[in-house]
Amino acid sequence: MLSTKGSGLKKFVWTALVCVQSVNLLAQEDLLHLDLEDLSQITTKSTSSTLIETKKEYSPSTLTLITHRQIEESGARSLDELLEIYVPQLAYMYKVDGNQVGIGGIISDRNNKVLLLINGRVMNIRGKDGGAVAERFISMLDDIKQIEVLGGPGSTIYGAGAIAGVISITTFDSDSFDGLAVHASAGYVEDFGSIAMKYATKSDDDFGIFVYAGIDVNDGVDSAKLKNKFAFDFETKDIKAYERYPHETVNLNASFNQETRKKLHLQLKKGGLEFWSRYTQSSLSLPTYQHFYILYGDNYPWLRNTGSENDQWCSVLKYTQKVGNFRTTYELSYLQSEYEKINLSKPGKEREKINEDNIDAKIVATYKYSENGDFALGVEYLRSRFKDYKKSSIAFYQNPTSWTTNRYSVFAEAKNEWLAKVMTFVDFRIDKHTYTDPLYSARAAVVYPYSRNDVLKLNYSHSLRYIDEVDLYRQYHENNEKPDVESIDRVELSYDKTVFHFSATFKTTFNNHRIVAYNNIFKGTDYIGTAKFYTLEGILRYHAAKYDFVLSHVFTSLNDFTLADERIVRQNVSASPYGYGNDFANWNKNITKVRFDYNYNEKLKFIGSLRVFWGLKGSVDMANYNKNTFPPALPSYYKLPAYEDDTSAFGVSAYLNLSLRYRYNDKATFALHGYNLLGVVDEDISKRNYFQTSSNYFVEEPAVAVSIDYKLY
Repeated sequence: MLSTKGSGLKKFVWTALVCVQSVNLLAQEDLLHLDLEDLSQITTKSTSSTLIETKKEYSPSTLTLITHRQIEESGARSLDELLEIYVPQLAYMYKVDGNQVGIGGIISDRNNKVLLLINGRVMNIRGKDGGAVAERFISMLDDIKQIEVLGGPGSTIYGAGAIAGVISITTFDSDSFDGLAVHASAGYVEDFGSIAMKYATKSDDDFGIFVYAGIDVNDGVDSAKLKNKFAFDFETKDIKAYERYPHETVNLNASFNQETRKKLHLQLKKGGLEFWSRYTQSSLSLPTYQHFYILYGDNYPWLRNTGSENDQWCSVLKYTQKVGNFRTTYELSYLQSEYEKINLSKPGKEREKINEDNIDAKIVATYKYSENGDFALGVEYLRSRFKDYKKSSIAFYQNPTSWTTNRYSVFAEAKNEWLAKVMTFVDFRIDKHTYTDPLYSARAAVVYPYSRNDVLKLNYSHSLRYIDEVDLYRQYHENNEKPDVESIDRVELSYDKTVFHFSATFKTTFNNHRIVAYNNIFKGTDYIGTAKFYTLEGILRYHAAKYDFVLSHVFTSLNDFTLADERIVRQNVSASPYGYGNDFANWNKNITKVRFDYNYNEKLKFIGSLRVFWGLKGSVDMANYNKNTFPPALPSYYKLPAYEDDTSAFGVSAYLNLSLRYRYNDKATFALHGYNLLGVVDEDISKRNYFQTSSNYFVEEPAVAVSIDYKLY
């Protein structure tokens, strides 16, 4: 790690790194925002959106970079909260089996349209319902060196599944950290406590070891104090609109049954050989579906013990070989997961569990065939085993359905630099799964840095996703057919400009999304329709000696949503096919985010963030459709948004976080964090809606936390 001692050395290194990297980074943090510790930990090249190493500012797809320093300063209590603070187009909603995350207008009742990676390895639960859940329901984040978020399709690089985006986490290793450090934090109102340790060293013969271990206990917001509200009067219970639900359910945002959550990570490195192994035990409790309050409101046991649990262990062996202009990476990995959903209020479906493990073998070779040309070719083999424990009302599981699948992949990328430094990227990938036809992904992009401070990008991509493995298995064996495949075609145009202390990014995307989701006709996952939509995104950054300021705004507009079959009367995308509005049902059309930092002196720093979601207009449209279509007596009526005459439940939500960080000396740093502070003035302004049943919302309570970072040596 670079030392910050000595103003001359600091100025020299700062200037050199800035000149090498250039200040016009696209849709990620400007280097001028980063201090020497961050700069020393960030590589100037990335493969988060390419197979061939490329300077980050010339990545063909726009990326958001979150550094370790930003993770520390945010005080984020989960990966979801952290990502929502820093990624302009990302948001999440509550749901009983875990928060549902969306990027750029795409959100689903399952987290299977986003890929989550650790050191390049996909960690998604592939069986059913899980998706990108590992790492998200746990508060320990101190082992993370940086996060790059690809906001958009990426299946040409990572394979089927990257429809909405990719969350790529890079952990520390012996090259990026040295010594022994401890991080501890504790929160009040949303009660939690965590402690973690990381250690790294490197011997004279270049053998390095990195170890991380952490635990947390999260009691969440006490259900006796939880403000759980609805936008309508209950017909069968004495519950009024916008009044707090009086019965206890579960603690909000707590670990399931207040269990201790764990994270362990070991990484060994020597030359081109690398091995890492990681274990996480995570869980999350969330209150149940809206309609179950109506059915079981007085029966407390039916409304408790809802949430999800996930145990995951992954080991990766990787070797990189360089011979002349060839660079070849060999990777062999094993992943084992157990994912369980618990919802006692669903008779016959109280507990669902799936075990899965897979072996992944991958080889990627890159060849620099000229001064301005590179080519990459890769092959991958994924063998997976699944055990689906059938839905049962008893306390244990019996007779799971077991099966094995294979997936073969071939992928390639060509990168060329032409006159005037115009760069082109062409990617192609084929994936063949046991239960699908061959899947073809493609991308073509042009990057044109026509001056030192101006970069223009044009990117077209075609990405795919096949449905969860349980659905694949059932449709193939029960219906004797290969299921429909989800796809998205996107055209993305972005421009970045830097002028002195200011930099700005402007981006627009045009999307044709062929959606596969729950189809009420067949009572299963199937093609339901095609959505055409576009987004506009702007980011303005300002950096000075003591100040940092970032303002972003994202606008999402649904042009058209056409159903595959007029008999589809229930879906989560939009009510527009039924003649009600023309907006996404579970997405804010406008999202504004602000971050501001102030360095009072070398010891004291003030950090703030504000997220404003300007309203779920499409949820109001869906509520109107449901009110006018489904008889109120039917329980299914309450599964979708309902309201009386007040639409404020679907209105503006805003979250203000403020932190004070005090650097006592080179070893110890203390911080005080405040969350959802606007709720002190208006509690309903910091509400968060439930996915699908968005007329039900929970108040994100104002809360505080303290943390300490101490480096022993």
